[in-house]
Amino acid sequence: MPTSSTPSLRLAFLPVLAIVGLMAVAPPLHAQDRFGAAATVTPDGDVFVLKPGSAVGPAAAMVFRREADGSWTRVAGLPKLPGAFPGEGLVEALTSGGDLVVLASGDPEGRDAGHLYRRDGDRWLPQRRVPMDPTEASDVEGLPASGLDMPTLMAIMGPPPRTLALSPEGALLAVAGGSLPEGTVHVLREEGDRWELETALKANPDGGGPIGSLAIREGLLVVGAPRQGTGGAVHIFETTGGEWSRLETVVSDSTEAAGLLGAAVALSDSRREAFASAPGRDRVVRLTAGSDGSWSRTEELAPPDNAGSTPTAFGAALAVSGDRLLVGAPGADGARGRAYVYQQDASAWTLARTLTPDGLDQAAFGSAVAVGGVIAVVGAPNAWGADGRAAVFDLAGDGGPVWLQAGESLRAVAGAEPVSCAEGEAAGFSCEGVDLVSFLPLAALGADPGERVSDIWGWSDPDTGREYVLVGRTAGLAFVDITEPGVPRLVGLMPANPSGARDIKVYSDHAFMTGDGAGDHGLLIFDLTRLRGAVGAPATFEPDARYGRVASVHNLVIDTESGFAYTVGTNTGGQSCGGGLHMIDIRDPLQPAFAGCYTDSEGLIWTGRTHDAQCTVYRGPDENYQGRQICFAANETAMRIVDVTDKSAPRPISTASHPGTAYVHQGWLTEDHRYLYVNDELDEIVGTTDRTRTLIYDVSELDDPILVATHLGPDAATDHNLYIAGNRAYLANYQAGFRVLDITDPESPQEIGWFDTTPYGENPPGFGGGAWTAWPFFDSGMVVVSSINEGLFIVRPQRPVM
Repeated sequence: MPTSSTPSLRLAFLPVLAIVGLMAVAPPLHAQDRFGAAATVTPDGDVFVLKPGSAVGPAAAMVFRREADGSWTRVAGLPKLPGAFPGEGLVEALTSGGDLVVLASGDPEGRDAGHLYRRDGDRWLPQRRVPMDPTEASDVEGLPASGLDMPTLMAIMGPPPRTLALSPEGALLAVAGGSLPEGTVHVLREEGDRWELETALKANPDGGGPIGSLAIREGLLVVGAPRQGTGGAVHIFETTGGEWSRLETVVSDSTEAAGLLGAAVALSDSRREAFASAPGRDRVVRLTAGSDGSWSRTEELAPPDNAGSTPTAFGAALAVSGDRLLVGAPGADGARGRAYVYQQDASAWTLARTLTPDGLDQAAFGSAVAVGGVIAVVGAPNAWGADGRAAVFDLAGDGGPVWLQAGESLRAVAGAEPVSCAEGEAAGFSCEGVDLVSFLPLAALGADPGERVSDIWGWSDPDTGREYVLVGRTAGLAFVDITEPGVPRLVGLMPANPSGARDIKVYSDHAFMTGDGAGDHGLLIFDLTRLRGAVGAPATFEPDARYGRVASVHNLVIDTESGFAYTVGTNTGGQSCGGGLHMIDIRDPLQPAFAGCYTDSEGLIWTGRTHDAQCTVYRGPDENYQGRQICFAANETAMRIVDVTDKSAPRPISTASHPGTAYVHQGWLTEDHRYLYVNDELDEIVGTTDRTRTLIYDVSELDDPILVATHLGPDAATDHNLYIAGNRAYLANYQAGFRVLDITDPESPQEIGWFDTTPYGENPPGFGGGAWTAWPFFDSGMVVVSSINEGLFIVRPQRPVM
């Protein structure tokens, strides 16, 4: 029968990955789809490959089916089923048996084992969420009464892992992890339209660390406990007459210290053989049943092409079907990875074939394996910068892999005339009232595989009138000339420490750029007039100056009238100002000088942390503050209004908050400074609103901001940055893309156009991908939109600003 091995002990397994260097160059977590992190082959030959990330479309299991000509076609994408937290995802495990497939749940409370689908003809139909413990109440706790806190947020973003195994006929489901006590395994049996608890087993009475892997077949259960003792253990249970009992416990030997025995397990069709890996020691142990019912070691397999000096994580994944055993070694060949096919003969298992990932570097090929009959599937979740790939091999021959991926790459769009949005579409992108002028995918911005884009800003050369977009990439800054917007031209690159979240602003013809999670990055400064000499191939530039009193910084704010910059969310070295407003005098752009700190009492990630702000010389109706330098600081749990005119003694004026606050992210003033439009980045994810929510405050009296209106979008996509120009608000709403609001009546905005930069279907909550920033301030009327995993869009709303 077809089986698969997708060990879900990801956190516990990281030491092995560190040994082989698989995580050394991993991009930020939110940028990873990791397609290929788990795989299975169903009895009827469908191949399932998991995409646990939501960078390019929602997290889902992709279903591939073989065509008559031998090619493979994606026939479905199975997402998670509805639950208490709209933004919850999937963890890296799935299993199949009979006509069932279960995707491991990512609910933050760990109550659910997975999402159950059943095959009906050629379709896979959603059934239900299967609980870890059917005897417990199914009501989820949801948010704490006090609102979102850091433990809940961390559980949503990094849910407890789960380990799953369906029996070949699909009648039994073994589960571990989630909310279950450490070392506990539940065996569930399907009864009609529900799953009931058949038994609860304690693999190790002393805990012994989390369960790493499971295999179940016809009343026999194999449990891997790789953290038990010094080197791991394997527990074998059997049921007789409905009662489960322990048959054997196999512990690591003296040569397997830190070996993680049990990180992956597999059970043969005969039930007389089991396999358990010790990837920390590069070995797979074959266990066989004796005539008296005892189990013992009878054979060890090791990587045939490794002398032992370089660990390969051999056995990180296992799968067995009939007389074939598939072993993954994601650390082999410099972390490209390999997989090995073993064939059973009369007395042993011998190597029949070595599978390789062609030329893919750092692919972690072999992190997941599955086999059914002559079909083998090998996951490479780190390929293409952790976008991930999977390879299908026909073991009946010796041909190379057929590569599977979650979706097709986007192609550049350019031309003298814009692509009009007509009948809800422009060049394959959904839209309404917004034309596509051009599109540059990541590669056209000089990005290598795995890079992403984040923030953007614009600059108009006062001498030449040329318009440039400054695009923050993982590896630095890209300069794009859009003077002819239909044929944008990459004119230069400025490398910098890698960062998944950059911020860029412009003051006095100089660009200022930060990088978060970027080590000793600092605030980089570049004289934009140097772009006038950029002709021909893209030039490589160095910054003109660096302000080194900050290191990693999440966001950057500049008050262009007063000439002061503010770094916020500053961390990892330097003068962080507690993550609040780090004030810098930039009136001489190449000689920035520290001016002061403001640290607030609000914050979620930590107290005092400001996520973003708008700082400006106030020109609004409140006469008490006319002409003063005011910051509207999004401090995660509230919006704080602060007078920063005196940098040595900044003074908080007031606080604005709203019902169902999750994460106050960013805001922007109307041009008359009477209203402040604010976004909350996590409210859609945690479910305090069921639609994208923009909050509108009357700030005509700065000491008494009043929430006067809320605009709800058409779906539940998470909102990110917004800016206001004239009587329009320009929103970047991640998976829903770019949105335009008419704010002629600021308390009753109306959506008048949109352009979805993620052509992958639904627009769920989450910030794995989609529109990061929509920048609307070019005199030409062009709006530029950065989309994390797609690239740079140049669009033109059909209804001009009034």
